[in-house]
Amino acid sequence: MNKIFVVCGLATLSAALAACGSDGGGDVSSSSSSSSSSSSSSSSSSSSSSSSSASSSSSGGADFTILSASFDANGSLPAEFSCEGKAFGDGISPELYWSDAPDNTKTYAISFKDLTALSGSNPSLGYHWVIWNIPESITLLPRNLSATRNPSEMGGAEQKSANISSPYKYFGPCPSYNYCSNGGHRDLHNYTFTIYALDQASIEHDGSVEDLDEYLGSIAIAKAEVRVNSDAAPLCGSSSSSSSSSSSSSSSSSSSSSSSSSSSSGGIDGAALYQSICSSCHGSLANSTKRGRTAQQIRAAMFWVDEVANLSDAELQAIEDALK
Repeated sequence: MNKIFVVCGLATLSAALAACGSDGGGDVSSSSSSSSSSSSSSSSSSSSSSSSSASSSSSGGADFTILSASFDANGSLPAEFSCEGKAFGDGISPELYWSDAPDNTKTYAISFKDLTALSGSNPSLGYHWVIWNIPESITLLPRNLSATRNPSEMGGAEQKSANISSPYKYFGPCPSYNYCSNGGHRDLHNYTFTIYALDQASIEHDGSVEDLDEYLGSIAIAKAEVRVNSDAAPLCGSSSSSSSSSSSSSSSSSSSSSSSSSSSSGGIDGAALYQSICSSCHGSLANSTKRGRTAQQIRAAMFWVDEVANLSDAELQAIEDALK
């Protein structure tokens, strides 16, 4: 009987100890598991943060980067690279350089766009310039790129401008294009130089700058951008530096041209229209940078200027006659 009691007592004590051990051990195990889970969660969060950071740097190639030695990213574009103090459409290209494209890159393309205009009522105005078929071995676009269809500096690449007056030249910003006629008000716009890495050795495309940019964006294996701001305004009366004798001659010629254009354009004074709308950017009629332009060319090149867009065909024809 005593043996049975001792055995039962030992069994009870053993069970109690086991239960205590189980409870205590369970708490430690749970705490360890929770700590491990927390560590895993922290690691996952860190990984997620790293992934987010990487994905925000560029599209397609995490390290693909474009920068400029001519301006600071998100800063102001210096005057020499815009129309500031010059005729509309003037200005030279800034230096750009890029690195860390994907290994299978064969060519590059670069576009210059006005982000402010792209988000406006007429997005087509935001597409300025594009150059494509840049060989993979070239990783720098020089300051003051040649104004030719296939600039020799870029190894056979082709460029196109939205400025019909200079179709194969970098077309810099001129957001305050009507500065001379609106009381000196300036508009600040945000711009982007976007580079596309392509896995194609050559691209044949004959569309507009907008068409090209959209196509390049759709086939790029990676892209990167650097942004910059500008409130550039053209020189008012860009040919005003003419001598007084030239000015007098110009006045006489303008008067003669005005008379001629009025008679050949149904009584509309083309010279007067040109003087009020165009002279502040393109100079006096006699010295205009647009002499010889047709009505169609004027409308195509300046469709984004309200004063030109609102002109009738007859009024544009009168300006064409005055520019002959």
